[in-house]
Amino acid sequence: MDLETGARRSRARCPHCGQAFRYPDGSGTPAHRLFALEYYCRCCAPQRAGRFFKRADGADLERYAEAVRRLQELEPRFIPEEEIPPGDETARLQRWGYRRWRDLFNARQLLGLELSARRIWEIQDKRLRQALITNFSDLLRYQNMLCRYDPSSLKSLDVFSIHGFPVSLIQAESNLLGVTEDGRRIGSGGWRNIVEKYRKAKEYAQAPFEPLLEHPGRRVFLSGERIGRGRVRLECRDAREADLPPRVADAVFTDPPYFGNVQYAELAEFCYVWLRRLAPEDPVVAAHPTALRSEELTGNRTQARGLAEFAEGLSAVFQKMALALKPGRPLAFTYHHSQPEGYWPVAAALLDAGLVCTRAFPCPSEMHGSIHIRRSGSSRVDMVFVCRLQEAVRETNEAKAEDWFEQARQDEESLERAGMRLRDGDRRAIQMGHLTRLVVARLRHGWEPERPMLEKLARIQRAFEVLLGPRNKDDRPWSASDSARPGVDPTLELSRYPRAGEGGGEWRSALSQA
Repeated sequence: MDLETGARRSRARCPHCGQAFRYPDGSGTPAHRLFALEYYCRCCAPQRAGRFFKRADGADLERYAEAVRRLQELEPRFIPEEEIPPGDETARLQRWGYRRWRDLFNARQLLGLELSARRIWEIQDKRLRQALITNFSDLLRYQNMLCRYDPSSLKSLDVFSIHGFPVSLIQAESNLLGVTEDGRRIGSGGWRNIVEKYRKAKEYAQAPFEPLLEHPGRRVFLSGERIGRGRVRLECRDAREADLPPRVADAVFTDPPYFGNVQYAELAEFCYVWLRRLAPEDPVVAAHPTALRSEELTGNRTQARGLAEFAEGLSAVFQKMALALKPGRPLAFTYHHSQPEGYWPVAAALLDAGLVCTRAFPCPSEMHGSIHIRRSGSSRVDMVFVCRLQEAVRETNEAKAEDWFEQARQDEESLERAGMRLRDGDRRAIQMGHLTRLVVARLRHGWEPERPMLEKLARIQRAFEVLLGPRNKDDRPWSASDSARPGVDPTLELSRYPRAGEGGGEWRSALSQA
């Protein structure tokens, strides 16, 4: 590959003959070679601050070869041999030739992880072993060949930094133990870094604090508070099966899946295949041989879970939580999606649960700096929905259709004044959030929760179309300067997701039969 011109859109060119080629070619996993190292040494150049970079020399290559030899001499007990299952996100790995989970690690990483797991297994103290297993699962995110180097922060990025399985042509291998100098930890991804992160979390639980925005670096400790003190119940289970008495909750805060944006179970399996071997006595691990669930609340082509299935699941959760709420108390959640149809299940779930949205406002999401969404039109803004039971709300602000658009414009201006540079996807998320609030307010009268979900989604779709009007010809995000009110194509893009039972390539609209 020509390093001057690089590679783009799965295409590259040979610098010698000029022949263009595509990658991956399906012949096997990507082959990597060690070509450079980053290191830190105060003795090498005392007058120079910062880190150093060097070309990999013979000694560096021999160290890696020694790791290969040692791994071959071992009889692995914890290295996963399972095949990577088919899925919406794992398909990316399979296209690159990865077939087994162990293929995502190089020999030195496999050796370090295997030896680390053996030491953890030998620890008799149950609490200490469980703590180290938690740290080990965090370590896995950095000790694999899907990690990339972040030149702005001078550290490697963990595999889940983009909520997916990124496969790049240049990958970063982190030092297994971690690098320290005068007590300071350098870089990321080693045992020292992971354990220190865990220690800080435990320290914070003992003495919680809040930062002072007007005085960066200063903290206000919350006197007498401690995370974990009092009555705390932590359960790992489906929220649809939660056993909650009626009218007991002062508030409900949740972060539901964003339809098909993140395939949580497929990502979790990356760590789960190791933990099944390292923690077989854990009740959750023992009860579930895999992190993959057919009932997972996400849109998924591979599992034939479409918009209707997502809406049904979200509705069941919201109905359960609404019954547990005390009168007048809030249910709050965050959400965003790049397409209007992604908001229809949210509206259906709120209406089925008898909830109205009393407030919707934007906030920067955790994916603000992700390269995964760069130039993709995706949103870096989440909408926060604050909802209450209908009978506890006197008025729901059922204003004219123009009001939602004006509120969205004001929110956009507020974020921009705060220094955030909005993109098309950000504006769309803000607008869709306010529009969803209005649709729920307008449809709540005479809503019939017992109707089939496809019929309910069709009604919500029509409400969106009535409020949106004709779409801009160039499909730009809507703005107050548009001559026509913002609109949507009636066909939308729901065809990307199937109804349950629709296999093959038939991704027709889930509402076409409503």
